[in-house]
This record gives sequence, structure tokens and C-alpha cells, in this order.
Amino acid sequence: RNLWVLEQRPRPGDLPAAWTVVERGAVPVASGRLGTWTTALLPPGRWALRLRGTADSGKVATATARVELVDEELCR
Repeated sequence: RNLWVLEQRPRPGDLPAAWTVVERGAVPVASGRLGTWTTALLPPGRWALRLRGTADSGKVATATARVELVDEELCR
């Protein structure tokens, strides 16, 4: 069965170092939205998003993106 999980964490070197699940699913998603990453309660700083998918065969694919969250006041 295909499984996927979208996770967040502060970038390496920042605390906490553990990944936190944003969304997960067992239904394949083709060219669609996996979920919504709500950042309103997260502090500004460097973050990482990781998507892991597990195929029926047990093989795991991983993609990671780096994101910089800025203070909303600085954007005005």
C-alpha cells in the first residue's frame, strides 16, 4: 500500500531537531494538493519540509525543501 507523509522541522542546528507531521495519507495524489502547511503559529526562521513516500514494494523516496519564514511585520 502506498503511503506518504509531509513533515516540518526547524533547519539542522536549530531546536527542536525532530520532524513533526504536517499531513499524511494512504491515497495516491497525482498533480494535486497533499495538504496545507499552516505557519501562523511557527516562529520566524529557517525551516525544512520533507515529503516521504513509501511504495508497495517498501522502497522509500524522500524530497526536502528549505524555507525561510519571515516576521509578517518585516514584509510591510
